[in-house]
Amino acid sequence: MRCDLGQPGCQNCAKSGRVCSGYYRPHTFVLSKDVVLAPDDKSVTEFDSGLVLVSRWRADPGQKDRAQALFPRLLQHDTSIPKEVSPSHAYRDKLFELFLDHRFPAKDQPVPALEKRDWILQVLELPTLTPGLTHAVLAVCTAHIGRRNNDNVLLKHSLPLYGQGLRDLQRALCDPSWRDNEQTLAAISALLLYELSECPGNTVDGYMSHYNGFMELLRLRGPKSCRSGLAHSLFLVLRLHTVFQGLVRRSASFLIEPSWIQNPWGSEKSHFDLLLDIVLELPVLFVQSDAIAKIACPQERLKKFLETIHKGQRMESLLTTWLARFEPSVNGPLYYPELKFTENASGGYRLSSIVFQFPAFFVAQNVVYYWLGLLIVHAHLCFMYNGLERLMDALASVMDTYACTCDSTSENEPGGPAACVRHFNLKMLPPLAHRRNWGKTTAYNICQSIDYFLQEDLRDFGTTTVIPALAIVKTYWGLWPGDWTREISWAQHMLKDIMARGSGIAGHL
Repeated sequence: MRCDLGQPGCQNCAKSGRVCSGYYRPHTFVLSKDVVLAPDDKSVTEFDSGLVLVSRWRADPGQKDRAQALFPRLLQHDTSIPKEVSPSHAYRDKLFELFLDHRFPAKDQPVPALEKRDWILQVLELPTLTPGLTHAVLAVCTAHIGRRNNDNVLLKHSLPLYGQGLRDLQRALCDPSWRDNEQTLAAISALLLYELSECPGNTVDGYMSHYNGFMELLRLRGPKSCRSGLAHSLFLVLRLHTVFQGLVRRSASFLIEPSWIQNPWGSEKSHFDLLLDIVLELPVLFVQSDAIAKIACPQERLKKFLETIHKGQRMESLLTTWLARFEPSVNGPLYYPELKFTENASGGYRLSSIVFQFPAFFVAQNVVYYWLGLLIVHAHLCFMYNGLERLMDALASVMDTYACTCDSTSENEPGGPAACVRHFNLKMLPPLAHRRNWGKTTAYNICQSIDYFLQEDLRDFGTTTVIPALAIVKTYWGLWPGDWTREISWAQHMLKDIMARGSGIAGHL
């Protein structure tokens, strides 16, 4: 008979006449302030060889009640491991992988610090995703893959995912605890990206709604909540959207306030960040120029004209200073011309036989946004000079009836002594010179760069960069006197081509 290792003696060994001392089973007790020992909860186990008392520990029921009060949401979730893992996660991860393979520029097109700036890469590193963010990103990925492979089934399937993402987002916004979550911001950004690519309503209304919600939610969070991680990447994306929105709406946003210019950065700004600081301030020029039409007094109107011109000259100086600092950071020229006599990338005619190539994508992005800012400033100065000339022509016959205000005008005031209706002369202002040719110089520079951004290697990054610039150039051509029919027709053709490449909103700008 086998020894049963009893203590103080084995009964089996005693029956077979063997000498056995049994064994001693050690007990280890772990003391904790979170548990208590109740005397009536001790268990008693009785053996033939003797009596062994084993103390049993139990949790204090009061502790759970206190934890429930302190962390109600934490204790509501089931932390147990599921019996089986849903295969939907594997499909989701595969869709993400396929989407990323064709989203970012190829390896020979370097993008500095891409991992820190792109919000989608930040999202994929999160351990868990909220339902709203999951469905929104899946909608974007499904639509992108379906369009690239001409798969109408995937394209149709993306729309229900988009709708589910909207419903999940609405529920999250109604919950104060989720409203401030950065994943809610990411969900809005994903839905906005879907509107850019698919434009399901064949209008910009959906895009505008998401943008307005994005801006309001970011404003409520405050600038200090955007210093790092996913929130900072989303903030950088919103600044790019705000450049276009500010120019279209002719109004400045809260992003130009000092707190939003300084606080969201925990490290040194890049050249592109510094450039956007300047470009985001350009809508102030529109606010000032629009206010002129509401002024009836000629003296005040002249003063406002000169203030607005002075602001434009200051913005041009800031852009020139930025370029002087950016050029040394690039080895070699920022861009170089190349002759192209064939059709352009979309199969249509070229605006010019000379196109511009760039050493890297980030250089091209910086240069095009610089040209865009310069175009807006030059066009603004031209419009202001023309308006000022019309004002002085209207006042020419009655100019002598106005009192001289030269002595009452401060030298430090924009325009200085020139802000006097009686003695003002257009020759007192710096000549526009080359700025009057912005329609054939700066605007053409942007258009001659389009071929570079439509390269297959740049993928989505190229088209999303050039859409706002091309739309703004087309708009300014339509506002400037002269025959710009050929240029506007070319710009419309290029926007339709970009729409066919997967940016649906381009056809509605």
